Amino acid sequence: VSATYFLARQAMSHKYQVGQLVAVRDDEEEPWQCGRIASVDPILVKRRPRSAPLTFNLVSPLEALDDKDIKGLVGFDQQMRNQLDNGHATPPVGLSPEDQSAYKGMLSKAAWLFANTMLMLAALSPVFFNLVWLTLANVVNKGEDRQDYWWYVLFFDNYFMVVKGGMFTLFFLTFLPKPAGGHKRFLFIMFAVMWPLCSFCIHLLWLALDLHSWGILKLNFPLGASIAVFAWMPVCIFVQYKKSERYFATKRFVVIVVILVADLIFISSSHAIVLGFKSSSEWDFGLPDAQLARAVMDLLWVLGFTQVYMPLLAKVWQIGLFLFDTMAPFPEIVRQRMLYFATVILDMHRYMYLREMLYMARVEVVAFVVLKDMVFDIYHFGIKSSPAFQSLQLMGVPSWKVFLGIAEQRWSKYRYLERLTCLLSVFATCLEVPQRFVAVFTWTIDAEYPHETTTYYFYFAETKVKLANVPVEFDDKFKVWANEKAAERERAAKAVRPKPVRFEVALANEAVQRSGREWGKVWDGFADPSRFRFFQLLTVQLGGIVFCRFWPRMGCKLASSLMLLLAGTMIRLSPSKDALNYVHDHTAPRDLFSWVVPSAILFCDIFELIVVQWLQSADPALIKYRLCRFARLFLDPVLAGMVLSCHICCNSDVYLTFAKLKF
Repeated sequence: VSATYFLARQAMSHKYQVGQLVAVRDDEEEPWQCGRIASVDPILVKRRPRSAPLTFNLVSPLEALDDKDIKGLVGFDQQMRNQLDNGHATPPVGLSPEDQSAYKGMLSKAAWLFANTMLMLAALSPVFFNLVWLTLANVVNKGEDRQDYWWYVLFFDNYFMVVKGGMFTLFFLTFLPKPAGGHKRFLFIMFAVMWPLCSFCIHLLWLALDLHSWGILKLNFPLGASIAVFAWMPVCIFVQYKKSERYFATKRFVVIVVILVADLIFISSSHAIVLGFKSSSEWDFGLPDAQLARAVMDLLWVLGFTQVYMPLLAKVWQIGLFLFDTMAPFPEIVRQRMLYFATVILDMHRYMYLREMLYMARVEVVAFVVLKDMVFDIYHFGIKSSPAFQSLQLMGVPSWKVFLGIAEQRWSKYRYLERLTCLLSVFATCLEVPQRFVAVFTWTIDAEYPHETTTYYFYFAETKVKLANVPVEFDDKFKVWANEKAAERERAAKAVRPKPVRFEVALANEAVQRSGREWGKVWDGFADPSRFRFFQLLTVQLGGIVFCRFWPRMGCKLASSLMLLLAGTMIRLSPSKDALNYVHDHTAPRDLFSWVVPSAILFCDIFELIVVQWLQSADPALIKYRLCRFARLFLDPVLAGMVLSCHICCNSDVYLTFAKLKF
């Protein structure tokens, strides 16, 4: 019997984590005793913080006990008084066994060190790989401005196909449904190899047909990618999925292909925009003040790209997410990872092409756009991360009343800070399409109020947060409900089998218990603890969404400014200066303007990072919650590889226009 129990425990060892509360006993005659897991292989349990870890014949999760066993459980109250055991933090109450298992791994990454490491990798990895790629583009030099055809085919063009193919391989690996037997890795390796292989075969076709024009060679990427995807699709569906799984997997695959095709179209059209901007810079307007006309034309190009073209590209992802939600929905954490990945693609695309145009624009336009963009991000990701500011936004308090000081509600004790924020919001939103029309990513937070409710909306950047089931009035009925919820949370903290809650809500409840009330003192309306705690719970979750949206944008901005600063010089120091001249003349020395513009952009990016990070880290309990949400995204190591490959790939898109393609 003991051997049987031992084998059963070993088989179940993967369900436990160090620090988890369990019930243990040696035989069925003994009462269950509460302890904590000290080791999972083999399973060792500590009944007291300073006791030695022991083995038991019977080990059970607390959730598996029946009501009779729970009443006879020994030592539970003592365990709950020990918030830390074996050096591991106790998971928040209400988490499922899977979320409890994820909590330990998340907690080890929930630190500024991990977040800043991911930021630096996102900013520096594309700089390193893409600079090497650009400097070696013409290492097999044919003289003058001509490239060696085979070096272009095997290295310059195939580099992009290898990186793009690797990114979408990890994309499919992450977002295709996991089959019952697990993903077959050899299929995904085959898919990654197919991208450069298909591109190479198309090059052979052009060579056989003697077609080497710039436009023809630019067809390699969309053709090669399309052939690889559609040839691989039936193999993937029929080899790794059972018959009962194929219909759902096919739906998920089709939606991914829709997004991929739209992405290919927008990459090609973005190349046309850069070349169109370059062409327009050479127009002769024939006006007395040609410089003013030039500046106006540059500004119109920039506004058209940022306020029309990029929202259209973002709508592709919005439609894709809608199709996913209706046809082949994701688990919640996987959907969050999809949102994170989509923001990386959109932000890198936005800043690489925008800043390439600014590199050729008038200095007045550069100064205005860069300064406005910095203020926009500081306002949306820094100031709007304040819980008190979020509360006023949710309640619909007009900014002009705050500015004039006639609003009853306040978010700061300092009037000058409130007025400065109002001025920054005006500058940040000028020449911007209203956010309700361009919002792409929608998050939902359920306030869970059971009586008369309304819906609040909170907008930042291109993101909309829907807060459902918010009380219409904060009356006595609300106070009764809020007090009952607070008592329910206290009972759950002491319960053996607490009511299950979503991961983000469990973390938010914990953050609310540990955060201070300082910001609640700025308005008398928050003197009521029930109302204050209600808004605090909502704003804690809002702050986590804002935080996770800012980090990919900052990585993309730093990568784009560093590439803009270094790429021109590295190309000029290599043989590539003779071949990569289609957009910029790299045979001529860099002038002062070409140094000042990227340096100023990089300075603004670093300043923005420092200010926003300072604004987001005011309350230690809140920043812990935000770091936990960020770390949870990267519990899947495949996502980290996919995000970094996306930074490298999307950062290199614009440089495909540089080659003159003369052989």
